[in-house]
Amino acid sequence: ICSPRLGERIRVRIGIAIGGPLDRIGAVARRCEEAGFDSLWIAEAGRTAFVQAAVAAQATKTIRIGTSIALAFPRSPVITAMAARDLAELSNGRFTLGLGTQVKRVNEYRFSTTFEHPAPKMAEIVDVCREVWDAFGGKPIDHRGRFYTVTMGPLFDAGPPPGPIPIYLAAVNERMLRLIEGRRVPRPPIHEPELRQRGRARPHLGRDQGSRAQRRRRRDRAVGDLLGRRRC
Repeated sequence: ICSPRLGERIRVRIGIAIGGPLDRIGAVARRCEEAGFDSLWIAEAGRTAFVQAAVAAQATKTIRIGTSIALAFPRSPVITAMAARDLAELSNGRFTLGLGTQVKRVNEYRFSTTFEHPAPKMAEIVDVCREVWDAFGGKPIDHRGRFYTVTMGPLFDAGPPPGPIPIYLAAVNERMLRLIEGRRVPRPPIHEPELRQRGRARPHLGRDQGSRAQRRRRRDRAVGDLLGRRRC
């Protein structure tokens, strides 16, 4: 693909979202791999993202597999890190951990978990996951944060992951986008025009900062600037 803005040819990686009955996930994943897709992305809706990802990983050899997204708050970040480590092992290093907050209502009424300060809490979850993976490699863990305290390493050492595990974060507002920039993590694949049509990508601008159209223009510039700087 030729990019006039960059003045050069760039390779575009194409991913595809899959999901459904567990007895069909493996066959679908293999067909996607054979068709030449670069990555598979699995949501967490009626079925857990991690179990579906495990089925897809076992059925494939080269395609990258990610969660888009797994819910961060209903799980302990240590459990999340352990599941991601196992999926990295099962896939021989092809797993990407995609995490999201979901919304307050879903967290409280579907999962009976608190929804508090989502951006700082997500930042700490990212830190804990990385520290747990280091602990699998033999490094002592002593995390004492605002939301989580983890001072004990793995009970039986399964060994470190086969390589670095990328973390992607879902983000539709300014604070989460700035978290992505600060923690150097990208977002899961997302259809940006559709996101904006739904009115969800809107950094808070305040009611006293101009008309709705002006706020929309500021929002689009803010989101565009942040997305332009989030590559890692």
